[in-house]
Amino acid sequence: MEWTSYSTVPNVFIGRKHIDGSDAVMEKHHAGKLMQLVRKIGSALKI
Repeated sequence: MEWTSYSTVPNVFIGRKHIDGSDAVMEKHHAGKLMQLVRKIGSALKI
């Protein structure tokens, strides 16, 4: 909660970036938007 202000567990991080709580991440997944987000963050991490 100190890092994200969210009291729910789990909180999802990708590449040290806080994505959201589990419910919101599942909503992104069902909407077909989660993998786009993962790819975007992944490409930003490649240096």
